Amino acid sequence: MRIKGLISPYIFIEEVYMRTYKLGLLAVLNLIFSTTLLQLFRIFDVVPNTALIIIVLLVIHFGFREAIIFSLFAGVLHDLFISLSLGPNVLIFCGIALIVALIEDSLSKANYFGP
Repeated sequence: MRIKGLISPYIFIEEVYMRTYKLGLLAVLNLIFSTTLLQLFRIFDVVPNTALIIIVLLVIHFGFREAIIFSLFAGVLHDLFISLSLGPNVLIFCGIALIVALIEDSLSKANYFGP
């Protein structure tokens, strides 16, 4: 029985799981996009790494915690499906998230498209 005005402690747990689920799904979609469609758009025979772009945007707009969760998911997926060894992409992605989080205050957060 739910009493109006009281918040269940499970709501917080559900939010954490849903946020982790969404970031994991974003990592899977990023892997699919970068291994299929992005292969067609090579610039000087180099494929852009969209995971790094997403990590920087997550740190700036949502915070360090979400960026680290995405970095772990994306790093493990890249290492499993693209790289020859397990671990380098996880370390690189987490390191970049940490560096961006440390210099986040000096980055511009202005919204140029909004009113």
